[in-house]
Amino acid sequence: AQLKLDYRQSGTQRYLLTQAVQTSYSYYSGECNRLLSFTEKDTIYANQYYDTLDIAGYISRYLQDLMKETLDEGNASYSQKMQALKILPAVSVSLAIALLMLAALLGTMTMRYIIRPVLKLAESAQKIAKNQLDTPDGQVDNRDEIGQLAKTFHKMKDAMGKHIAALQEINQIESRLNQEEMHKGEMEQQKKTIQPATLKRQNNPH
Repeated sequence: AQLKLDYRQSGTQRYLLTQAVQTSYSYYSGECNRLLSFTEKDTIYANQYYDTLDIAGYISRYLQDLMKETLDEGNASYSQKMQALKILPAVSVSLAIALLMLAALLGTMTMRYIIRPVLKLAESAQKIAKNQLDTPDGQVDNRDEIGQLAKTFHKMKDAMGKHIAALQEINQIESRLNQEEMHKGEMEQQKKTIQPATLKRQNNPH
């Protein structure tokens, strides 16, 4: 069986050593068959035997070199992976810190732009419930829906305050008019009481 190896994946050195092993093994197989065709009595047998051994030695050295090259490449790959694994904890810690910072930033933004304005609106609503309409508006700097809601709420509070003030003024005017009417009635009653007595004195001076 032939070894199938792509030099683009294995590298030039491993590819050449593999090809050398394949070529040498093919030649070695032929020499072994040739050696088996001779007998020890043949004069060429000894030369054939040592030639076959030399080829086997070459194959052994090629295999050793191939193994060494493979181990070296494996060690290099292992070293690269170990370097990556050594960096991985630092990357994980940095990523965790970045996520924590992002969470803190999101929490701060949520508190500033959502929770705090809503709490200010709730506080203003409680003051309105206690008829404290003259309190200053809570400052909300949002430019989103919450900011628009706060502006509408403050306008509603101002309009309500003006309406209540107008009602109070009307009540005061009505109360003053009622008092004037009552005073006028009392004056009329006194006038009616005084007129008969005056007429009587005029008719009976003694």
